[in-house]
Amino acid sequence: MGGNREERQHYTEILDHLKTFFPYPVSNPIMDGYFIHTLSRFLDRLDDLKSAAPILGHGQRGNYLKYQETGFPEELGSVEEVTEALVECCRGMPVWGHPNSQVNVLPTASIPSITAVMAASIYNPNLIWDEYSARFAEAEIQAVAMLADLVGYDPRQAGGIFTFSGTGTILYGCKLGLEKYLGGRGLTEGIREDLKIVSSAASHYAKLNV
Repeated sequence: MGGNREERQHYTEILDHLKTFFPYPVSNPIMDGYFIHTLSRFLDRLDDLKSAAPILGHGQRGNYLKYQETGFPEELGSVEEVTEALVECCRGMPVWGHPNSQVNVLPTASIPSITAVMAASIYNPNLIWDEYSARFAEAEIQAVAMLADLVGYDPRQAGGIFTFSGTGTILYGCKLGLEKYLGGRGLTEGIREDLKIVSSAASHYAKLNV
């Protein structure tokens, strides 16, 4: 037998290594500190890219043909390597909240909203059921009630859901409009007639794929 065979790791060793890629499910000062350090290091690297220009670092044209040839890696990378790759993805990214930015359509994210996204990313609440979303389900109802109150609707009669960007908003708006037109039959009987949805030339570009 040859002596050049690579020594295989036991699956428990691989599993222990994989666990370092995830937030620890119970309090663990070492792993919690590693998680915080990773986020802090990422933000520090992004801060190094900031300047008087409203972009991170210097913009460069993407070499998309080159990356089409990317193969699946043979070895598992590290958290640090992935973090650095994410920094590179941010290079050339516009900073929407920069005072020199000329783009005024996209708002900058607030610190509370970033914290909320982080909480959702860590614990992945599923709003389809309050058993899987805990009090995030209450937050959805609160947000809908506040918006209803803002525009003068009765919060007890108004309804709404959390969704994604303009596409999701238009998608659910169209679905609700069709269901209202069909008198509540759409969900049980489907759409049995040709219908048209009218939009203006200035409306959101999601109209092309909704």
